[in-house]
Amino acid sequence: MKKFIKTILIFALIFFIIDKAAYFILVKTSKLQSDKKLEKILEGGMDKELIILGSSRGIGNLIGEQLENETGLTTYNLSYRGSDINFQSYIFKSYLLHNSVPQDLFLVIDNPALLDAEPVLSFRYDRLYPLAHYNEINDTLIKLKKHSIASRYIYCLRLQSSQLNFNKIKPVNNWLIDDYGSQILYGKSLYITNISSKPTDDYTVEEDVEKINSLNQIQELCQEKNIKIHYIFPPNLSSFNKGFLKRFLQLVPDDVSLFIYDDNKSIYKDEKYFYDESHLNNKGAKLFTKDVSDFINNNK
Repeated sequence: MKKFIKTILIFALIFFIIDKAAYFILVKTSKLQSDKKLEKILEGGMDKELIILGSSRGIGNLIGEQLENETGLTTYNLSYRGSDINFQSYIFKSYLLHNSVPQDLFLVIDNPALLDAEPVLSFRYDRLYPLAHYNEINDTLIKLKKHSIASRYIYCLRLQSSQLNFNKIKPVNNWLIDDYGSQILYGKSLYITNISSKPTDDYTVEEDVEKINSLNQIQELCQEKNIKIHYIFPPNLSSFNKGFLKRFLQLVPDDVSLFIYDDNKSIYKDEKYFYDESHLNNKGAKLFTKDVSDFINNNK
């Protein structure tokens, strides 16, 4: 009997040590990430007057520092490449939970992919896994059925195989995230194509109900907390989808603050201002940011 108890105690001690090691691995790998935005949200103290939400067209097309200088509003860009509206809603809720309420919100709209049921954009689980040592993040992963309930008590169950790589994670293509959360693209992609910018009325995608709910949640939070929300439609070389715009206007308030790029401007038809057909490069981003700043300043 004593031998059995001794064995159990030794096993428990070994398990305790391994589980504590798993916790330190989680903490270590979080420090190796190049993208610190979600961690900054959780730690609090960001307290900005203007927050930008969006996917790659938000993080790359709007320059946070320039917006702050031109509007006088302290600004931070919380857009994430490849993120869908579900993830953007999650980020916004997290920000409000840990930081003071902003005065304005820019929601950068992916036309026409915003509500598409096809996984063109996705929930960025990869940004949550490295921060799983935060109980709040782990609870989110449990809710999303990515972690088991037992992970609340066992750190080993929060580890992903990718976290066993202790090399510092470099930004994709070395695109650096600046101090204002923006990630500007330079030059021109090898894959840019010459696409007509003629508008189209074709919008026949299958919509995701959850994405519609996430859009509504963002709007409800803004109304509840007296945040002015501005919907930003950035330029692209492909067709502007008027059919999607018509559908989108059915989902937002009548007194909507809407900024759509001026497609009569020659710069928004010129490839030299684009990184690829959907994203501006640094030259185009500066011009587009200036247009958005003017819009805000003229409507204060």
